[in-house]
Amino acid sequence: MGHALEKHLRKLERTRHAAEALDALACSLPVLSGLTLREALAIKPDAVVFRADWQDVPVVIKHFRSGDAAAIVTRMQGELDYATAHLDGTRFGVNRCLLALPEHGLILLTELPGQRLRDSLAAADGAERACLLRLAADWLAAYTAPRRETSGFGANHWIRRAEATDISHLSTADQNLANALIHAISVHATAARGTRLARSIGHGDFVDINMIHDGQSLFGVDIQGPSMMPLARMAARFLVWLQLQSDSPALPREHGLCTADVDAFLAGGLLDADNRARLFPVFVGDQLLRRFCEQYHDHKHRDRAIVALNGYLAEP
Repeated sequence: MGHALEKHLRKLERTRHAAEALDALACSLPVLSGLTLREALAIKPDAVVFRADWQDVPVVIKHFRSGDAAAIVTRMQGELDYATAHLDGTRFGVNRCLLALPEHGLILLTELPGQRLRDSLAAADGAERACLLRLAADWLAAYTAPRRETSGFGANHWIRRAEATDISHLSTADQNLANALIHAISVHATAARGTRLARSIGHGDFVDINMIHDGQSLFGVDIQGPSMMPLARMAARFLVWLQLQSDSPALPREHGLCTADVDAFLAGGLLDADNRARLFPVFVGDQLLRRFCEQYHDHKHRDRAIVALNGYLAEP
């Protein structure tokens, strides 16, 4: 039996066990009477996610199985309820919480129509792609607006974070590349001392696969709870992830990223001038370093990251 087939069969077995366990739990809870599981979306040791039908409504059900499952569900419910109310009446939204059972680690969410923003971007031409990227940034701006604050930029924290990165599993040549990136992050962070950092509670994993686009509106999904972080870091996370998802032809680059994508995403003023000019480069470097090292054994991802890293390092 081939390795790929064995892996597929193990996945099917894990899915079957997870479905049986979740179905048994649902059957023991009268409030979930009639719940029918349809499709597994994620099977992990600490959580499983299924599409389902409940009271004739398509839903997404998440079952958290870690020791802090109740706290996770409580935080998620609170954040989704807040976001639902805050974004009501706009073209932005989240998948609403329909039912939360923290004591069982369960939460039921609306299943949203549309497709992942990643798929919309892949099918879009230049002008349409720019509009979609602006829409994503506008979603983030709307989501973060009420809870924004400023603080001093802690340069030393980000320098230490970069210097603490484990690069031992990289080849010698790639360790040299990573060290050059760590140095560049330190230079950018040092130059940014004194900058007022804009931060807010936002989507903790704001990337295109966690956004649903229905042709007009945009919705955030997989929001685990309130997550405070710099706006420039959220922007960098989104754009670095986007850059590393596909092979890019030779094109103008800003900090190793496609300039057209950066310009489109930031065109609405998500970041003020100082945060874009002085802090955005720090966080792009931080995200490139994370992605490069954490997914190093994925050859395709590694090759894309090396192109982006060299582009980042080529700038003064």
